[in-house]
Amino acid sequence: MTASSTPVAGLVEVLDDLARSADRQASRAAAVNAVRDSATLFTVANELRIMAERLRDAGPAHIDHAHELLDASQRLVADRILRLDRLEREVGALIRVSSGALA
Repeated sequence: MTASSTPVAGLVEVLDDLARSADRQASRAAAVNAVRDSATLFTVANELRIMAERLRDAGPAHIDHAHELLDASQRLVADRILRLDRLEREVGALIRVSSGALA
C-alpha cells in the first residue's frame, strides 16, 4: 500500500479539494457582495487546510475530528453554493431589468 492510498492520505486529499472549492465559492460570494459568506468560506477553507496539515503530520490521531470538520464543511459549502446560485440569478435579473429600463 502506497502512502497516497492510505485512508489518511485519502482524507487529506478530500480536505484539500473541499478547501479549494470553498475558496472558489468565497470568490463568487465576493463578486456579488456577499461579504459574510465570502469571509465564512475563506475561514472554512483555512480550517480545512489546517486539518489536512495536522493529518499529514500526526496521521490517524486527528481522523475523527477531521471527519466531523469535513461533514460540517461539506454542508456549509453546499448551502453557500445554492445561495450564491440564487444571488447570481437575482443579480442577473436586476441587470436585465435595469438594461431594459435604460433602452
